[in-house]
Amino acid sequence: MNILSIDHGLKRIGLAIGNSDRKIATPISHINNMSEIFVIDQIKSIVKDYEIEEIIIGIPFDEDGNESLQSDKVRKFAYLLKKNVNLNLFGIDERFSSVDSEKMLIDADLSRKKRKKNIDSLSASIILQRYFDGNEIILL
Repeated sequence: MNILSIDHGLKRIGLAIGNSDRKIATPISHINNMSEIFVIDQIKSIVKDYEIEEIIIGIPFDEDGNESLQSDKVRKFAYLLKKNVNLNLFGIDERFSSVDSEKMLIDADLSRKKRKKNIDSLSASIILQRYFDGNEIILL
């Protein structure tokens, strides 16, 4: 089964895909977060192109594991997305995925410009890998 992972940010939406049999997450791209309708249309296109059967979205908790204002925004987006794509959609705790991505990109000696271009999709792949690794699923 092909799975799409989403790292929902205020400016950009990172995307990664993987297959439940192989359990390897691969960053694919990001979408500029211009509007919910624009983002959902782009995701619908990706769902069709990659034959996606399930979606994982990162839920941003604070350091203590509590819900935040951003968590609420992501949950609302997830609800709207679920209505528009009619697929199973689950959440995964995304705490520190962006920090981990930044460290990986720095270790790879990428310029600041290249890090900015790739951080969101890499974060989405970390979220998907956490799902494959059996991290607790958050029902949405």
